[in-house]
Amino acid sequence: MDPVEIIIFSNPEQDARRPLEKLLQRYDSQAGVQINDIGWNVAWSETLKISLYKAGGDVSQVGAPWVYNFTTMKSLHALTKEVPNLGGEAAYLPAVWQFVYAEDHQEVWAVPWFVDVRVIYYWRDMLEKAGVDEATAFQTSEQMEETFRRLQAGGIATPWAVPTVKDIASIASWIWGAGGELASADGKRVLFNQPEALTGIQAYFALHRYLPREAQDMSAFRAFQFFDQRRVAATIGPPWYYAMMRDRGVSTDVLARIGFASPPGPPYVGGSNLMVWKHTRHPKAAINLIRFLVTPEAQAEYANRLGYLPARLDALKLPPFSTDRHYQAIIAVLHQGRSYPNFPRWALMEDSLAVGFGQVWMDVLTHPGEPLRYLISRRLEPVSRRLDAILAA
Repeated sequence: MDPVEIIIFSNPEQDARRPLEKLLQRYDSQAGVQINDIGWNVAWSETLKISLYKAGGDVSQVGAPWVYNFTTMKSLHALTKEVPNLGGEAAYLPAVWQFVYAEDHQEVWAVPWFVDVRVIYYWRDMLEKAGVDEATAFQTSEQMEETFRRLQAGGIATPWAVPTVKDIASIASWIWGAGGELASADGKRVLFNQPEALTGIQAYFALHRYLPREAQDMSAFRAFQFFDQRRVAATIGPPWYYAMMRDRGVSTDVLARIGFASPPGPPYVGGSNLMVWKHTRHPKAAINLIRFLVTPEAQAEYANRLGYLPARLDALKLPPFSTDRHYQAIIAVLHQGRSYPNFPRWALMEDSLAVGFGQVWMDVLTHPGEPLRYLISRRLEPVSRRLDAILAA
């Protein structure tokens, strides 16, 4: 029999293949599993090709909000009957379980594998020196502004670092915190152009004056490096920032200085699911592989090695997530979070809006004297008109 092929995603800062190879050493049918890893930067286009051409892979990682899109293309093997063998709905974080369904909720098309969350990282000693109470430093946009002003007054010229390229996950918290939404629940129209959402977007971009001077085209990893090197006091990012520092052998004394906080709004929660392609010739073997990968022990091991969090609630109660106080702080933020809306054209909207936010960053950093409201509207209004036409069709 041909081996079961699983498609996974990786990025330059993370090796996703090696942790999975190590995990599969405990899988009885490991010899029958072939791993195909592709970059996150091409993950959507490559999985879309698989769906279109009905060829390639048996099991696939998938960005959680993409599942609905593939159900409309009739590309997936239903997993509804397998839910009890996969732990049952109650075993998973509710924020990501919603993405196993299409609108009718009649079939389960995927199972959550691991989750991501955006959390604010900060240097506790820097806040203390500036006389900032870490318990309230990031609770609201106004408190963040005050925190950064006091840090600047204390000698930290650029206290904040965030990616200034395509990004939605971080900005979403400011939108939700201001009472706005990205899109209607039915996916028929955009809402990021409404007053509440624009208030949140403006508050997020207003923090540009606290960024390092080389902020133009700053990647997420570069923003993390500024924090890691203590060149800024705070950043926002995924759990694997902490995992990378821990695995690099950063001293416990240094790690003890790191604090974690929720953004001023519900933190973004996302992650990856596992799904079985309908064209697979080995559905039983594919499902057996998924059963193994989503056991609490397997989820905890893989998520820990990869730097994310398990999607299963019982896996979050296993070491190191139950014993590492830093992970416990991140998990506390996770439980405050929310996810993107679940509708079939979300992937298209996500890409278009991310490009729009990247263009706003370009304008804000090259024309810092221009009114923010004008720069934001100039870039996002064309995006909203284009997306509304597509979503309403």
